[in-house]
Formats: sequence, structure tokens, C-alpha cells
Amino acid sequence: MNQNSIKCNKVYTFREVSTIAQILKTKKYVAFAPTDTVNGIVSLSPSLIYKIKNRDKKKKLILFVNDINQVKGLSHFEKKILQKFWPGKLTIIKNGISYRFPNSNGIKKLIKLTGPLYSSSANISNSSPIHNTIEAFKIFKKSKVNFIVIKQNKFNASMPSTIIDLDRKSVIRKGLIDGNKIINEIEKNSRFIFIASDHAGYEMKKAIVNYFKNDLLLKDLGCYSKKSVDYPIFAAKVAKQVIKNNSIGILICGTGFGMCIAANKFRGVRAVNIINPKMAHLAKEHNDCNIICLSAIYSSFSNNVRIINNFLNSYFDINDPKNFRHIRRIKQISMLP
Repeated sequence: MNQNSIKCNKVYTFREVSTIAQILKTKKYVAFAPTDTVNGIVSLSPSLIYKIKNRDKKKKLILFVNDINQVKGLSHFEKKILQKFWPGKLTIIKNGISYRFPNSNGIKKLIKLTGPLYSSSANISNSSPIHNTIEAFKIFKKSKVNFIVIKQNKFNASMPSTIIDLDRKSVIRKGLIDGNKIINEIEKNSRFIFIASDHAGYEMKKAIVNYFKNDLLLKDLGCYSKKSVDYPIFAAKVAKQVIKNNSIGILICGTGFGMCIAANKFRGVRAVNIINPKMAHLAKEHNDCNIICLSAIYSSFSNNVRIINNFLNSYFDINDPKNFRHIRRIKQISMLP
């Protein structure tokens, strides 16, 4: 778009999202925009938002995203839990940066064209929120910041988003979503995954630990070389930690058979030998398995990675009526001598 063709203070709708994106890409404009919570202002230039709101620069802005992978530093379990609430009325703080994935088709289309957008509520700092186009023009025209208005038939005036701080594990602002419930679920699931192998599985284990090092909290319990060892020793180490920490484990040997047999000697362990990703899903969904045993000889590295991902992304829902028969059978297993 020709810079000279842009007119300040013009009203647009999300049907003109391509034009809006081109305007914001100049980094010389702020847009008043409806969201799924209170109305907001967005821009690719954070300094313009601070200026138009007369906002203290010590107060951080929220970064609107349209993909959870645009949030830096999330763990595997944090992603898995946040996907239940995003897009939606939840703001998170991770590594000191605030993020939100709005459940607004217009905003999502805009971010797809511009990339993540800095945002804040539509008001002058410490003043009442702006509810409509007329108020936006009346209040923002006093500033020396170029702005446009994105209009829709009905503007929002609902409760702002819940804000949770994942760095400090605390709720910063209450909203429609229960922030404490999310924090508790993340803390419960952000636990160590215990992994071990014998000498035959050492290289596979080493590759898996390296692959997942930035996504999973893996605790390597050995072995630590290709020197011949006895697999029952390492199966026992993982089994004991899984039971003690109510966690999950990964065991690797040549076939996975020996590790599986040894681990299942421990009461409370439900270990399975997995050779394909579909089995990993069923092992969790139907049997609530807590240890998967992999083959280093008969399964490739890429296949084992898919198995692990499928296992970690599967759920055993104790409140699902479809699972009542599985719950009954698991209890029966636990009662066996």
C-alpha cells in the first residue's frame, strides 16, 4: 500500500483485513479493535500504544498470537494444558512476556497477516474502557498518534481475560476462566518423566533424551554407556520412581520385552511394550499405562518419537462414562496377587 493513500482515523471492518494489515505493517498506526473480551488496541509498534494510552512503560503489554508455538519457552505439558483454553479468554505470562490467543476470527485473520500484535485494553490508562467507535474517536483524537478503528455491529464490554503467571505459578487477575485450576493442573503435570535403558538401548535412549531436552523434564536413570548391563536393574529404577512420584516412565532395550516384564513386577506399574503410535494412544486411553517400553532394534528412532508423542498427548479421563469399564478392569488388575 502507498503510504500516501493511508488516511488517518478511518473506520474499517474485518472484511477489509488485508488493508488493515498493510496499515499496521507501517508501524505508524494503532488500531481500535473488538476482541473476545473487552475492546482493545493493537499495533506492531509498542511505543505507539504506550503513547496513545499515556501508559507507564513499566507496565508490560500483551502479545496477541494465533498459534501456541509463537509462545517461547513453553514445556510440553504447558502446551498440552493451554490448548484446552486457547483460543480464549486467558492471558499467560511466560519468561516475563504476556501472551494471549484471542477467540476472535477477525483478530486471528489479522495476526495471520501481520504476525503477533502488541495489545492493551482500549482506554486511556486508569480511565474507563472505550465501548464504541464514537468514544474511540472522541478520546483518541486528542493524542498525536495515528489510529484507525475496526468496527463490528456489536462491541464487547465483558470481563477482561484471566491472567496467570507461569513463571511464578500464580493468578494475576481473575476472569471467567479459573486460573488456579490451570496452575494446579500444570504443576501436577510438570513432573519428571523417568527414562532408562540397558546397553542395547543406550544409543536410542541418548538420541531420545537429546531430541526432547527442550520439551520434556526427562530424568535419565541410566545406563550411561554401551557396556553390558542387566536390564532388570534399570527397569526397577524407573518403576520405583514412577510409583513414588505418580509419574510416567520410558524403558528401552533391544526388544522392549525384558524391560516390560521386569517393570510389571512392581505393584502400581502398568508397563506395555509399544511398537506403533496407535498402540501408544490406546495404552493410555484404555489402560492408563504409566510406563512404555520401546525397542531399540525393531523400531526406528522416528517411530519411537511418534510413540512417545502419542503417549504423552493421550488422556485417561476418569470422568468419561465410556471409561468406566476400563476403570473397573484396572482396579481388578490392582487386586491381583
